[in-house]
Amino acid sequence: MVPVETERSHLSDQEIDRVVPVLNKAGHLEGLAVATEETSSATRMLSDRSRSWAVSSHGFYRLFAGTTEMLESFLGTFIPVARKAFHEFALSLDSPSFPDKYYLQVSARYQQP
Repeated sequence: MVPVETERSHLSDQEIDRVVPVLNKAGHLEGLAVATEETSSATRMLSDRSRSWAVSSHGFYRLFAGTTEMLESFLGTFIPVARKAFHEFALSLDSPSFPDKYYLQVSARYQQP
């Protein structure tokens, strides 16, 4: 899994333009979408019935899961580059607004494959 910074809970047009062709090429023409409403945020997840890939949104970040080839196509970059970018984003949020360092914890959790 690879975390990625996001400004919105839904996929951007740019992400859709990358993700949909990758899924179609892999033979995924159908998927499942799940949304949960929580007190302060909504979590959304897209996947297939076999759960061979997933995209989920969590506040200021999104998680992408799948094979290495699929992930790098989803992300438009290599996995280590995406993880480093997310870590830098998490460091930028190290402020009184995020005293529990939540995003740094997320970054640390997904640094290794």
